[in-house]
Amino acid sequence: MNSAQAIVIIQRCLRAGRFRVLSHFLHRMDERAIFWPDVQSVLDSPTFVRSDGLDAFGRARWLVRGVTDGNLKMELVCALDSGHGADETVFITIYWE
Repeated sequence: MNSAQAIVIIQRCLRAGRFRVLSHFLHRMDERAIFWPDVQSVLDSPTFVRSDGLDAFGRARWLVRGVTDGNLKMELVCALDSGHGADETVFITIYWE
């Protein structure tokens, strides 16, 4: 899978509600005063997407970089899980660049 395919799957999962947000991701959002619309704006118009190998569970991990509507440069780490019959995105962590 290439980066263009990955971001399409991630966006599709988001629209369909097929995603999980790990507590670490939520903690980082709270710690950095990042709101869900910021995450959505990065995923809607990423500036860079790249593979980051596999996570601890063997799922493809992706780094998605972008700029929020408030002009903050952010990167998020997510994993694509397709082991349950349908794709699901797992949001792992998020940070500013």
